[in-house]
Amino acid sequence: MVREYATENLGLKYRLPTGLDRVFAEVDRAIILEDDCLPHPSFFPYSRDLLERYADDERVVHVAGSQLLDSPPSGASYHFTRYVHIWGWATWRRAWRLYDVELSQWHAMPEGMRDAWLKRLFDDESERRYWRYVWDNSGEIDNWDAQWSYVCLMRDRLAINPNRNLISNLGFGSDATNAIEDPFGIAERPLEEIELPLSHPRGVERDEAADAEASLRLFRRPAPPPPLPAWREHWERLRWWTLRTGGRVLDLIPGPIRPKVRHRDRQRAKSSA
Repeated sequence: MVREYATENLGLKYRLPTGLDRVFAEVDRAIILEDDCLPHPSFFPYSRDLLERYADDERVVHVAGSQLLDSPPSGASYHFTRYVHIWGWATWRRAWRLYDVELSQWHAMPEGMRDAWLKRLFDDESERRYWRYVWDNSGEIDNWDAQWSYVCLMRDRLAINPNRNLISNLGFGSDATNAIEDPFGIAERPLEEIELPLSHPRGVERDEAADAEASLRLFRRPAPPPPLPAWREHWERLRWWTLRTGGRVLDLIPGPIRPKVRHRDRQRAKSSA
């Protein structure tokens, strides 16, 4: 067993990619499992079988262990998708070579070209907002997985999702480092066994119905609220400054018209009555 340790704390965004760089310098395929992800034992033969079956198929870049849909497809052991799930997964050296943690290609694009790409990929504006946000802000977001999703989405590649849930993520909670909340209800999903030998789909093409459900469940970003009217914005700024200064800004307002909101103003009003 080889153990690889960083000489300094690189943070989530850089440590996992640099670790996988080392892995794929040694082997041509790998199963990746983080410490808060509990696998079903059948996850491992499932991953090995698919790593072998699609080893030379450039269309496929990712094998996931999680099933996060309420109504997964039936009729086969897994389906193809354009969305990657990273709670227990597997991939090949040939696919990892496409990864760029800095998203250099995206950030080099003019804004108009980015918008054109997003419109080509996603029909729904709320999903375009989601991916535009995570890719535009990839330099500030301390995570690595949006860049891996970029490989699949922007390069028209495919991921594999099992039709049974083989991974349960136990890392959500108030004491977690990152996953404090579970807004989608996907934490600690019950483990399921996948039957072997695997039943394969008829063709290598994404399941559009499953992707539509995944988009609706996981990848929509609500529209920002409309801008405040100018008078309301000024009022909110004044209110914020008043609270920040402990009410002292009200001293600038003439006494007869100054709101009696502070404790000392109320006391003065009582004593003069």
